[in-house]
Amino acid sequence: MIGHVNKVSHVFTLSHVAEMLGEDEEWLFEVAEEMDTEDGQLWVVGVGEDGVMAFTDDGIENLKELNAIHKDDKARIVEETLVPGAVVSEIARRHGLTPQQVFTWRRQARRLPTSMADDPPFVPAVVDAMVPAAAVGHERQDSATQGQAGCRGHRDRSQRRHYPGRPRRGHGDDCGHPPCAEGKPVIGPSGTVRVMVATKPVDFRKGMEGLSMLVREHMKADPFSGAVYVFRAKRADRIKLIFWDGTGLCLFAKRLEEGVFRWPKIEDGVMRLSAAEFSALIEGLDWRRVHAARETI
Repeated sequence: MIGHVNKVSHVFTLSHVAEMLGEDEEWLFEVAEEMDTEDGQLWVVGVGEDGVMAFTDDGIENLKELNAIHKDDKARIVEETLVPGAVVSEIARRHGLTPQQVFTWRRQARRLPTSMADDPPFVPAVVDAMVPAAAVGHERQDSATQGQAGCRGHRDRSQRRHYPGRPRRGHGDDCGHPPCAEGKPVIGPSGTVRVMVATKPVDFRKGMEGLSMLVREHMKADPFSGAVYVFRAKRADRIKLIFWDGTGLCLFAKRLEEGVFRWPKIEDGVMRLSAAEFSALIEGLDWRRVHAARETI
């Protein structure tokens, strides 16, 4: 950690600092302009495991941390453009950007190598559409027969024997979900709720605290932010979700009695789900409990 600094220790060019950060120079040029530096140079006061420390208008800042925040902002903006019906020019204007900048970020996201694309521990889930529950039920049944549903039922187990004392659930579908023909609307996330899906299985012995720690350590995010975080086990028949409901952190666990969850591919940094796949993923979760971010002091 760097304390009081009486003088600048080093002066590096932007390309040199970009190389140390493992990033391109585009963002560093923006930082340099805000700092009003001369000759495309950054006044660096220390380089270590924690990052590259440099002078900014607000004092000594960690460029690595600032860059992480910048990259997260870029990812959020790109995510907005991938929502069906989104207009890139309107999104760019809202964020004070040009459409060309946003299109460039989208191209960069598409060019990420597979090894890099698999690195992020969480990706946002984008739902193509939300439809009434009855329609979702029919869509999920039709998709299951074509092998395209969010979960796949084993037909040889669909005629499960009814044991005494076990309540009958009605016909339902091949995935073991309760019947959805009552006409009740699907309770889904509002436009302000983000659903973040873990890209790799986690140790399902972890409870609420262990999963929230994964969010903090691997995503560098706040589990109390109002987002819903989805985790999957190595066995594809179970998931866990954590979210903040305004009074405390909630844990939602689901295990399919029949079938497994099938996870869509990650494309352009998001996991795109149909309404049927999304319903199969979160059916049973009362989205009215998902609350806005907790205020911190």
